[in-house]
Amino acid sequence: MATVTPTVDPYADQGDGKTLTASWALVTANPDGRPIQVASFDELNWQGIAGTAGGATLAFEGSNDGGTTWFGLTKRGSTTAATLTASGGATTNELPLLVRPNLSTVGVGAIWTARLTARKLAPKR
Repeated sequence: MATVTPTVDPYADQGDGKTLTASWALVTANPDGRPIQVASFDELNWQGIAGTAGGATLAFEGSNDGGTTWFGLTKRGSTTAATLTASGGATTNELPLLVRPNLSTVGVGAIWTARLTARKLAPKR
């Protein structure tokens, strides 16, 4: 199993704010994404695209200890885990130091694209 390196577009200008976009191609054989640092952002919005869901569960995870331990992120406004078993998306409550997508249930023949848009909100005037 190899950790999947994301494709990252750091700090693309979006008006007065900033954004970071990243995407990972996860499969049954390589189910975990290499983490990225997002501590300076105010909002994390995730999307999972199931090319083949394959019975997998895509989880969005965070870590505050450099990636030694991981915890599941939750969907904004609730305590429900930010996980997907079919294509979909979620904005998450937590703003940890590091985040990653992970096929917490790897399934069989699963092919997923996980995308993150992290936004730094413009200061209120």
